[in-house]
Amino acid sequence: MKRLMILTLVVLSVCSYAQDHPEWSVVDIKDDLKTHADIVVRKYDLTYKVVNSHKAIKSASFVKTILNSHGSDDAFLVIPYDDFRKIKKFDALILDAKGTKIDKVKNSDIIDYNSGGNSIDDTRVKVVDLSKSTYPYTIVVDYEVEFNTNFYSPTFAPQHAERVSVENASFTLSFNEETPVKFKSMNLAEPSNDGGSFVWNVSNLKAIEEEDYSPDVFNYIPVVLTSPNSFVLDNSKGSFNSWKDFGKWYYELNQGRDQFGEEDRTAVINLLKDKTNEIDKVRAIYHYMQEKTRYVSVQLGIGGYQSMPAQKVSDVGWGDCKALTNYTQSMLKAVGIVSYPALVNSGFGANRIMEDFPSNQFDHVILCVPLQQDTVWLECTSREMPFNFLGDFTDDRKVLLVTPGGGKLIKTPLYSYKENLQSQSVEVWFDKAGQGKAIVNTTYRGLQFDDVIRDLDESDEKLKKIGYSEIDIPNFTIDKISFEHQKDQIKATRHLEMSLRDYATKSGQRVFLKPNLMNRQNSYPKLNNDRKIEVVTRYAYTDIDTIKYHLPEGYYFEYMPKDIHFEGPFGTYDASFKAEENGFIYIRKLEKYKGTYPKESYNDLVDFLKKMKKADNTKVVLTSST
Repeated sequence: MKRLMILTLVVLSVCSYAQDHPEWSVVDIKDDLKTHADIVVRKYDLTYKVVNSHKAIKSASFVKTILNSHGSDDAFLVIPYDDFRKIKKFDALILDAKGTKIDKVKNSDIIDYNSGGNSIDDTRVKVVDLSKSTYPYTIVVDYEVEFNTNFYSPTFAPQHAERVSVENASFTLSFNEETPVKFKSMNLAEPSNDGGSFVWNVSNLKAIEEEDYSPDVFNYIPVVLTSPNSFVLDNSKGSFNSWKDFGKWYYELNQGRDQFGEEDRTAVINLLKDKTNEIDKVRAIYHYMQEKTRYVSVQLGIGGYQSMPAQKVSDVGWGDCKALTNYTQSMLKAVGIVSYPALVNSGFGANRIMEDFPSNQFDHVILCVPLQQDTVWLECTSREMPFNFLGDFTDDRKVLLVTPGGGKLIKTPLYSYKENLQSQSVEVWFDKAGQGKAIVNTTYRGLQFDDVIRDLDESDEKLKKIGYSEIDIPNFTIDKISFEHQKDQIKATRHLEMSLRDYATKSGQRVFLKPNLMNRQNSYPKLNNDRKIEVVTRYAYTDIDTIKYHLPEGYYFEYMPKDIHFEGPFGTYDASFKAEENGFIYIRKLEKYKGTYPKESYNDLVDFLKKMKKADNTKVVLTSST
């Protein structure tokens, strides 16, 4: 559960409360608000007032009781500040279970440092740790932030995760006719209008118990999204009235930044002199960009939205997602190939874009190249990513395509369960003592390739460490391990040699052997007849394992399992067992589907996984003739 609190604040001034607060005693929390809860939000009052396009004020006052160690992340505050926002007030107090003050924030408690890791930016952060080792305790926080822009608009989500309950929370939004703010209420009543201010209130929200295979929590908790209709950011005027308008602002903000020098121009001409079709030209320019540059995050001034000039990227050899995308786009433009940046909300399983609420919902940029016969997608921040492959960081979601005519939502490619293939070919030899060796060749394709792309250039020793952490076999030793991969192929093959100790279990004259060597389903969640939330499976894939066992002479089969097959809305499972002279072949094929299903189907999913576990742990029984 993500409970790291990111407060959009700037400079920190610290004061404290002198008195105790018995009104926040833990004994006053209702029992039903403690059930399934790690955190109880006692009070959360958020106010956002837009004065004009150059001034907005955000104030928050909250009291949270941390019941146990699982809720301690909410007591860890990370506070960014920059040229667009300044803190006018910050008070923090820590109370014990009775509401007695036990600590206050002091200047010496605050750590201040540049927020960048692999980045160049002017954002700094102040880190405040309010956590205690004795539970429960309560934190009391008040702050006020002043913005010199109306671009940054808050989200109201007092119940921000599972296992969080709320006693009382409110949100007050006010603005004038010149700088209106739009809003979208989800899972709560529409606001009252109190003298020109919109007010939302929620109370007695019980904690949501974590349920396996659930959608993002923001799909079912009370949330209010806000966004300006029009804005000014660093003297650049833009609009969120439509996706078209926002795309137009981004397009115009980045105009005139596509010029590059003769060195790149000459290199591109030489690269393309033997290329006759457009897709080969795009591929060559993409490779040139990958080899020449590296990714560095840049957040200077309006740099979160405006690209570095292409010439600057060429000179320094690095850039962020915007800069590297613009650099690639610029070289394509120079040879007459049209392409467009696409703004994306990135990350595996990232929440969907609210299509009916144009606003800043993006954190990454990729490049779209619409060719006559196909559309090419380029991830410009990775030197390893194959041509025309996005991976699970940006696949299967709506993105905002930025064109000269403005923005429009389109969808990135979906990689199907057939494309996301792991194919494993194994040979295993056992002796009469149950000791063995195995040669395993595993080919990864599609998103399963994406899972191993970072391993391709690792050393053998690092690959061994990764192998030991991932392979679920008792008593084995990795003797050799390596990867084979050719550039631009959306596949890689891992070669593995292992020694197996006591994998086959002896009992008298019998030997018990699990044919499924290293791709077993070993657990499944509990049944739930009171499921509250719809079921979501986020990853579609196919696994095929073909394992040939070589057995010592003098053994025959006492028990060979029958072939197994079952299927349902979540996938299809097949396993076959075929005896051969001095051995047998085991083949397992699993297809798992991606989708959203009604909550009533949850126990069917559990049953499917339970059947998988049973089938994957099926044993072959051998008997010695001597």
